[in-house]
Amino acid sequence: MSNSKDEIEIPNDSLFGITVQTWGTKSRASNGMLTFADQQLFGGDVGHASINMKLPVTSTTKEWIENYCYKQTYEEYKKSKGEDISYEKYLEEADKLIPITLTNQITRVAKYDSSGIIFPTNEKAYEQIYFDIDWSWWPGRIQNTNDDMIWEREGKHFAYDEKWKEILEPEQRLHRGKLGSRLMDYAPSAIIHQRDIPSCELDRITRKHQINQIEEKLNLINLLSSKIDVLSSAKISPSMELMFKNLGMNINHILHQTKEKGTDLSNLSDFKQYLSTCLYERRSELEIALHDAEKGIKTEDASKNIENAFYEIQNQLEDVQKQIEHIEQQQVSIEKLLKEFEKDDSDQTPYTVEIDKLVQSLPFLKDAVQLENSSLSPKSIENLIEYIDILKSKLLDKQSGKNDQYLKLIEKYEHMCKQYEDDDSGLADALWEEGIEENDIKQARKELLQSENPEIAKLTHIQEQLRSDKLTGVLLSRELEESFNDSVKEWKSKLDAPCQRITKESKKSIISQLEQRQIELTKEKGSLPETENKLKDELAKIEIELFKIKEFSEFYSENASAYMVIGLPPDHQVSLPLAMNGNRGLHPLAMLQKMNELASPGAKKFDLQTHNCSLTSIEVLSAGAVHDPLLKSILEKRALGFFGTPQQVLENAKAARNTISEGKQFGFFSPLTTHRPLDHALGYYVERYMTSATPIRKNANLALVALVALAKTPNIFFRGLVNPKEQFEDILYNLNLIYDRNSTSLKVGATLLAAPALLVSATLTAAQTGAGIVGSTINKPFHYIRNLFNQNPINTDEVTGPMSNEKIQAALLHRKIKY
Repeated sequence: MSNSKDEIEIPNDSLFGITVQTWGTKSRASNGMLTFADQQLFGGDVGHASINMKLPVTSTTKEWIENYCYKQTYEEYKKSKGEDISYEKYLEEADKLIPITLTNQITRVAKYDSSGIIFPTNEKAYEQIYFDIDWSWWPGRIQNTNDDMIWEREGKHFAYDEKWKEILEPEQRLHRGKLGSRLMDYAPSAIIHQRDIPSCELDRITRKHQINQIEEKLNLINLLSSKIDVLSSAKISPSMELMFKNLGMNINHILHQTKEKGTDLSNLSDFKQYLSTCLYERRSELEIALHDAEKGIKTEDASKNIENAFYEIQNQLEDVQKQIEHIEQQQVSIEKLLKEFEKDDSDQTPYTVEIDKLVQSLPFLKDAVQLENSSLSPKSIENLIEYIDILKSKLLDKQSGKNDQYLKLIEKYEHMCKQYEDDDSGLADALWEEGIEENDIKQARKELLQSENPEIAKLTHIQEQLRSDKLTGVLLSRELEESFNDSVKEWKSKLDAPCQRITKESKKSIISQLEQRQIELTKEKGSLPETENKLKDELAKIEIELFKIKEFSEFYSENASAYMVIGLPPDHQVSLPLAMNGNRGLHPLAMLQKMNELASPGAKKFDLQTHNCSLTSIEVLSAGAVHDPLLKSILEKRALGFFGTPQQVLENAKAARNTISEGKQFGFFSPLTTHRPLDHALGYYVERYMTSATPIRKNANLALVALVALAKTPNIFFRGLVNPKEQFEDILYNLNLIYDRNSTSLKVGATLLAAPALLVSATLTAAQTGAGIVGSTINKPFHYIRNLFNQNPINTDEVTGPMSNEKIQAALLHRKIKY
């Protein structure tokens, strides 16, 4: 439970909380002082720490935001502007003390298309509006996480796999410190996530990334030009050589070629002029590329989402139009059929070809038509015999064509069998390449062996029946009618007169159904024309939107981070809960108050040693834990008791997270476990050394630092005895870091100092490891016996109940997403 005195109640949502973000930190636990020393001695970036807080939009949080993140409240801002301004516009335009945005988090429903590919729909699965607050302390400004990622890319070495390094050719920079320098490979300036981006929009984002890269190179040319202007000799420095390399120019090779051509560049003025000319040419190339990229963005097809909406409405419109057309066709058929019945006043109406076609177009009459058969006339029989001859001729032609295909297939197969007579494997491969299977050959031979096509045989049998009654006519029996319907589809159109009549009862039933259906169709058609017009209007609007290229640009500007990460993301992120709804965590109001205090105009400015990003992050986090003594004692901890490092911020956040999850509470011995007087004393005198104004005071404080370090020696020795393996790994880690740097004196000195401790800890580590192996070996038999007597009974019954449909769908979805 939270110990906060002013407990807050806000909506429960996993989205809300605090995220501690650090750059330049390691997973290995430490206070980060070694990283700081490395930066001071060999250059680069010391790292960074920042805080992100997400709060729900409520009346309470609105009041907090106005009072502590802005210079004016909403009401004050409206009065100063003299107009009624929306709250959203106030949040966007009013002067801020702390970076904050009103963010709308939307997650769309995903579905499968006909090809089995998962795609996002326009339907919302989740939506949440929240305040997104950033605390990131920089010299002269407070910035947001996106800015942090851009700035923290500089001064950081990014480890590439050698294969990818050759392909990507990363930007390189040379950083210098007090003892030496470091050549660093920079991380990619941006990473594009394809996610659900349609191809046209992916091209657009990629082109925008290209524009960013070109602009970076143009800025680099400006910096390089300023360095050329202040050259004191006709030589290129290593850092300038790297800058030319990052522009895609091998300047040494260019200068060598110039020298071979006989051009003298020994004069400083000529040398500067030549380099400036090279840069001018490169600038011209980049400006042309920039113009083409920007032009491409303006002209390319922008929004696939609008296209999808267009096709969706177009399909809806086509469905409505087909429905209207179908209804109108049925109405026409009903009218025609009723007119056919009106022509014949008799009780039994001849079932003509016209009536048959109309009945076939009205499926609801299928069971209503009852017919009485009469005789086929000699003329009708003659017509049918001639028509069947035509059908048989067509079937024979078709059969002949098939037989030719079968013969060619068999001939090809036999030729290949002869060619690969003694090579079964070669024959199998050849047949596979030709797409021939054994079953195909068997089927071809079977078809050729058949003496007659079954369909032709049926038609011949019908002809023989008809010929036997050609002169007298024949009664249309049910069997003969079924034969006609099965094999002679258009038989009714060949009769000289109908041989079937609709019964009196059937006629009445048909007319009744037709009239009823007319009423139903009128109702069905009722609102369809209005729906059709609405869809046409929507389609016209979307057609206009398709020509608005800015559609996706606006969406992308608000959701860019979901598609492209610019700069270097944090090395570590730790989530901490808010003290809300009775849960233990950090109080957002206290944190906002501390942010406001630190950012106020009269507050202390940025200082790398005494007021840096890490120290302000520590102050903000510990302010949020003022109601919880144990959390506060953890979060306010500093490196050596005085210094702020990103690594220390990370360690504090991880310790606080573990304390909350494990439910630890402040006790009598808690101060003893967190208080380290020698570390604090060491930090105090290091701080005094760094801030001393005179050499005498610096030397005095340095001597005190040495004395405190000497006093810590027994503790270090004791820790080495308790856990020599950890001590051994620490020494190796630090030595490896030193050996990566280009200072020979530091390597020699560190090796000489570390050698005795390394030798002793290595011996003790071997003993510790050996004892562990021996103990484990001795314990194995006893462990086995204990397990033998403690074995749980094995259940051999199989669960045969069916898996629920929900579980099956969930498993399929997981598999589709994962793979």
